[in-house]
Amino acid sequence: MKSLNLDRIQTRMEELGLNQSSLSEKLSISRESVSKWFKKESFPRPVYLLSLAKTLGLSFSEITLADSSPVGTFAYRTNLNHKVDKKRIEIAEDMLASLESLKPYLDEQPLFGVAPLARPVIEYGYIQRAAKDLRVSLGFGESGIVDEQALILFFRQHGTIFIPVLWGEKGDNALHVCLADGVTHFIYINLEKKLSDFKFWLVHELSHIITLKTISEQEAETFADMFAMAFLYPEHCAKRLYARIHPKEDIGYKINCIIEEASAFAISPLTVFKQLNAWASANDKPLLQFDLYGATQNYTKTVKLVSEVLFEEDHPAVEKYITVSKQVFGDTFWNALVDFMVKERKSHSYIQRILNIPIADAKGVWHNLTTTKNPA
Repeated sequence: MKSLNLDRIQTRMEELGLNQSSLSEKLSISRESVSKWFKKESFPRPVYLLSLAKTLGLSFSEITLADSSPVGTFAYRTNLNHKVDKKRIEIAEDMLASLESLKPYLDEQPLFGVAPLARPVIEYGYIQRAAKDLRVSLGFGESGIVDEQALILFFRQHGTIFIPVLWGEKGDNALHVCLADGVTHFIYINLEKKLSDFKFWLVHELSHIITLKTISEQEAETFADMFAMAFLYPEHCAKRLYARIHPKEDIGYKINCIIEEASAFAISPLTVFKQLNAWASANDKPLLQFDLYGATQNYTKTVKLVSEVLFEEDHPAVEKYITVSKQVFGDTFWNALVDFMVKERKSHSYIQRILNIPIADAKGVWHNLTTTKNPA
């Protein structure tokens, strides 16, 4: 049963000199709606719950009681593993609330999602086996090249909803949002990333979904990194390459072999290198010890951004961005967004919040969506 912590809320309102009328003005909602909250006749929708917390300067846990329904979760995949700061958390909470409001407008999703792993553990053999089994089930075989389109289709067939965004090369890689129901998953995926990194983050996100609620948050990150590398560059390949390059004394030769392998699999050389050493460590073999940073930087310069591959240009027009996004990642999000905006009469500010993009870009998206949709 959902309920507000009215004692804490009213105390804070008194501290701020607010009454129900002034609170309703700050929240841009009717006085009658606020009154119903305080009479316990209704509970705020997620977007207003977030606004209420922000207005009062309180957290979700402070304005809701312990018996409240669970709030959704989110997890950033930041660029260069940057810290998830307070600003990011506030933005993600706002996006989560916006997505909760969008939920009634979603098409029916598949009843069977991706099954969670049984008792996942951070252990080389377990992770290699899990990655191998999933690779085989997806048709990649034990050592085939992972096709990102097949991976995206797998996500979609199991109910994951993609939200493609253009957050810049230095922007965050992805954001995984799970609604309060625990089964509705959204993945914000930054298209302005190198294709090699893009494949890594897709598998990384898949790992989080198949380990959801079965492993601690901290362990989940470590598991996801190891799983992604094992999935993209399997044990069989690492064993073969290690046997080829380890006996050689020429470091340049070793680096070139790693670069060639990375290019063949369309992944990062660091993924290959780390998998080689993971195999070596698990089999009591000497580790490869040389600097791969410079070679990786040079290799990365030759890899295209996902956006360049999809749109064939650096800055696609809004219409092209949305059209191609629907074709590649599905139209579930976009259709729900249009229906919601038309029926709820939402402005471009909602687009800005739910996509976390500049207001000028949000206006362009809003105009494209609302002028091409038949309200009837």
